This record gives sequence, structure tokens and C-alpha cells, in this order.
Amino acid sequence: MAVQWREGSNGPQLRGAGREDAEEKVPAGPAYEISTLNVFLAAATSGIMPGGNRTELPLFPQSEMAVLTQKYEEWAPEPFNKLPGPQGIFGPSSSVSPAPLIRWMHLLSGMDDILAMAFSSQTLPTSVERSFKLVKTKVWLGIVPVTDARWRAKGLDATDNIEEALAIIAQVVDVFKHLAKPEVQGDLRNINNKLWAEIDVFQDACNAVRTTKGEQAPAWNLTKLWEAFNEHHYKFIEQQARSWALTHLKTLHNIWKQKFLVTFQSGRVLNATQATVRIDHFDMMIMRKIQELQFEADIYIRSRTDGFITASREINPSLANIDAPKEQLNEIYRHVEISRVSAMEAAFQMTADARTQHRRREAPVPAFLEEPSLNTDREFAHKELQPEIETPPKMQMERWVRMQMDEKVERFGFVIYRLAYEGSDAEWKAFVRKLEAGIESGLEGLVGIDGVKPKMSLHWIDGREEKIPEGDLDAARKDFKAISDLPSFPSGLAKTTFLAITPHCLLSFSDAREGDRKGDYRGFLQAVDADFDNASKKDKKSDPIGYDGSFKIIDQLVWTDLFAVFVACNGQTMHDYWALAAQHPWGVYVGPTTGVRRRQWREMKGGLGFFLEASKKVVDERARGN
Repeated sequence: MAVQWREGSNGPQLRGAGREDAEEKVPAGPAYEISTLNVFLAAATSGIMPGGNRTELPLFPQSEMAVLTQKYEEWAPEPFNKLPGPQGIFGPSSSVSPAPLIRWMHLLSGMDDILAMAFSSQTLPTSVERSFKLVKTKVWLGIVPVTDARWRAKGLDATDNIEEALAIIAQVVDVFKHLAKPEVQGDLRNINNKLWAEIDVFQDACNAVRTTKGEQAPAWNLTKLWEAFNEHHYKFIEQQARSWALTHLKTLHNIWKQKFLVTFQSGRVLNATQATVRIDHFDMMIMRKIQELQFEADIYIRSRTDGFITASREINPSLANIDAPKEQLNEIYRHVEISRVSAMEAAFQMTADARTQHRRREAPVPAFLEEPSLNTDREFAHKELQPEIETPPKMQMERWVRMQMDEKVERFGFVIYRLAYEGSDAEWKAFVRKLEAGIESGLEGLVGIDGVKPKMSLHWIDGREEKIPEGDLDAARKDFKAISDLPSFPSGLAKTTFLAITPHCLLSFSDAREGDRKGDYRGFLQAVDADFDNASKKDKKSDPIGYDGSFKIIDQLVWTDLFAVFVACNGQTMHDYWALAAQHPWGVYVGPTTGVRRRQWREMKGGLGFFLEASKKVVDERARGN
């Protein structure tokens, strides 16, 4: 699809997305993703911090994990065994404290803040578009929003697709802008500081268990491990996002710069010393937009931990009064952030202006070349200030990949049911080869993936042998539930979801659609929610209209999205996948989308509707004529 643009008062502009291309908004969720606690405890017990770095701090022993699930009164000495429950609006929620893990989850989920807002004049938690929420989750988990394989399959380096490419990268920048908002940053700071205090109480209680017996306090310190985890976590997600965004922006800028230069040098030669030049103002506008996005990525894709308590009690002095009202601290942070961004913008502008003044003085150009020259001034000014524009940071291994490298992991993957029975055995084998090649192609470019490929497993079950009717997902779900709890069920395979090949899936891989098997129109599988109960009244009331406990997903996202986000990290629900899939013309999940892509789908659907209406009109006229 050719890139579409319009002529604005200040030159050509990209079309952008319309109001009708906005997604349904959903609650943004807690500032800290719920899965963070599991990731922290895994790091505290293994010593492997986010990003793969190993801490030198003494590790939290696995033997102590059981204490986290026991009430304080069951194991801690005074005064810790008298701790009341977590604070609510009207005081402690109970006279007896629950287990430490319960107290921590209460804080991490933001429940205390939600309750406080419900009984105050504060605004409720922000809502965001579904795709934005998924991108936010991926960023938080250190998972790239669009893998290299998907980027290539969608052809996002092609000049015709520049608008969507920029929109996808802008989504990631917008996630960090969202995290930098005073109210969101305030939630992050508030949760971190409260959780820090809770972990510190737990640490003191563990120390007291030993000192009251005349023993030495343990060498490990969970409070310091939490601080180390936070430091590594924020550095990791910052590096992942900067690496991904700046690498793609560099590639795009080089492509469009070369395109501009080819046009520029394609003028007519007048004589031995004179020639005309051609300036493509659309190409120049795109280069300017790429440069602006590079600058925004550089400014905003950064960790913000202002006002976070540390074990050494180091904290931003202006935010040191941690007991001050959150709104007051948010206002202080807002000024800190404005000053930080303003300083970076001023440094860039000063460097760019200096380059422009030097160029005008030493190598003046005609007026018609001034705008291209300003683009060049801005390009090299930014590169002078930020080497990462030219040499982006290296991408690190994603945590879900590192998890599978553990020697205890023998295999990981999915059960996959054959529920399409037509065709010969030879045709089925050819299909399976095509399917598995498509699934594996989604792994291209992932750091460290070759080290875990031998452990990847798709465990096939032929529905005919289990007397499952063709295409019957409910019958397959019943069979899966029956076998997934058996001792003989292969270890390491997902138990919360499974895959299926229905006749519709089989058709999506057929040669008839070979030309469309790229980008967002690839062959797909059915992902099935193992716990969905179609007959349950509860599900019928709470589940979205039309949700049947399954959704279609393209082959390239089976590992990098369904397994990485849902199975390994619990970062997305099956309902969420289904709701995102519903936007696609085929009803297939292809990852988070942008307003630009949804505009293209809307216009495609509109064009198809027009075509069908015109066809019907022709048929009706012929019928009347006969």
C-alpha cells in the first residue's frame, strides 16, 4: 500500500489516524506490572538480575521462601507477630497481618491507592488504548514490541510503510512519556517506597528470629536485593527500548536520506560547471519526522526513579519528605522533569544553532537549499550530543529466553491438536512443515534464541484418535483438561492454553493465499483458553460478547508473544488477545496495532463493502433485465 499524505499549509504531511481509528480504552493497570514480584523473587534467589547481570549481594535462600506465605504471628517474634493487616481507608483491614507475600501483592497491585482514590476527590486510574497497554507491558518486561522477524514480514523498512513504522516506534516513546507523567511516576514512587518499607519490616523480622535465639542475623538482605533489582530492572528496560527504537530509526533515516540524495542528484546537467538539482519535499519532511522521533526517543526513553528510597537512604533532596501528600510530591517531580527535559532541549538547540551559524559563515548556500541544510545541521548536532544515534546500545536477551536456558528446563512449549481431517497424509505432512517453518521464522533476530531452540516443543495430538469432531474446540478443551493433570503429561508444556489446527486454519496456509502470507495476513492457528467454560453462567456474564475461549493468532507470534507474554510472564489475558484480534479483517491476532494500521483496515473494509454493494447492484439489475 503506497504511503498516503496530504499537502498542508506548511508543506506535505502524513495523513495520520482519525477519531474512528481509536481503540477501546481500558484501565492502564497498576504502575508496577503484577508479574514484577515473581521476577524479583526469582532474581533474589538466583542472583541473576534483569538484563542477565549477576549481583554480588548474598542471595535470598530458597529455604526462606516458605516464610513468605505464612502469617507473621506464625513465625515472627514480638513485635512483628502483632502486626495488623494492611492499611485501608478506615484503618487496618484486619487485626492480624496476612503473610508477607499477601501484604506485598496488596501494595504492588495498587489496591491501597485505588481505595484511597475511591474515597477522595482524586481522579480514578488512567485509561489507555488496548494496544498501548500491551506495548506498555512488553516494555516493562523487556520484550520488544515488534520483533525483527515481524518488522521484516510487515515490510516496515519499505518507503510505502513509513507512516506505520513511525507510528509503531512512537508508541514505545509514548509508553515512556506515560511512565514519566507526574501521576504515574507518583504511583511508581509510592509503590516502590511502600514496598521497600514492607520488605524492610520482613527483613527486620527475619533478623529478630535469629537474634532472639542468640544467633547472628543472616548475611542476606532482601531490602538491598529489592534495591538492586529495581536498579537493574529500570536500566534493562531502558536499554532494550533504546536499542530497539534507535536501531530502527537509524535504518529508516539512512533509507530516506539515500532516497532524498538520489532525487537531489537526478537533475539535468546544463554544462561542464552547472547542473540543476531536484528537492523532494515529501522525503525531506519524512527525514525531519525521523529526526524529531530520534530526539524524543533520546529524551524520554530513560529511567525515572526520582524519590525512590534506597537502603543507603539516598534520595532526591526535593523529594526526601516521603510522608508528604502524594499530590505535593507529584508537583515537585513535575518541576524536576520539566527542568530535565528543558535542559536537554536547550543543549540540542544551542548545538544545532552553532552548527548552522558556522555553516552559514563558512559555506553559505542558496535560499532553496537552506531547509535541507538545516536538516543536516540538526542531524549532526544530535549525533554530536548523543553517540547512541549512530551507535545504538546492544539488545539484551529477553528474560523469557533466559528462563528456558536453566538446566532444569528440559522442554517448553504447547500441546497442539489436529482438528482438520481432510486431505491425504502427504498433504498433512507438507502442511505441518509449512506451519512449523512459519512458527520458527518468528524467532529470527532474538538474542540467545539458538541456545533454547532444541528445547522448544509442539506436542501433536491427532483429534481423530481421541474421537474429537472436526473443528470442535470445546471437545478438544475437555480432552486437554483430562490429560493436563496426569503424571504422564509432558513436563514444561503450557497448561493454561493449547493450540489447535481447524479447517479454517488449514485454509489460511493454503497456496491460494500464498501471496498474502506476509505481514498481517499470514497463516494462523487457534489458541485456546484451557480454563474457559462455555456452559458456565458466570463466564457468559463476565466474558466479552462473542468470546468463545479462543482466538486466532498468526504463526510468527506463537513463541514471541503467546508464550513469552502470556505463558512465561502472565502479562496478558486471553480476553485481551481476543479483543485485539477482533479488530483485524480476518479476526486474527497480529500483535498490538496503531491508529495508522486500523485506518488502513477500516478503509479496506469500506472498499470491500462498496465492492460487494456494487456487485449486488449489478446482479439485481441483471435479474430485473431477465
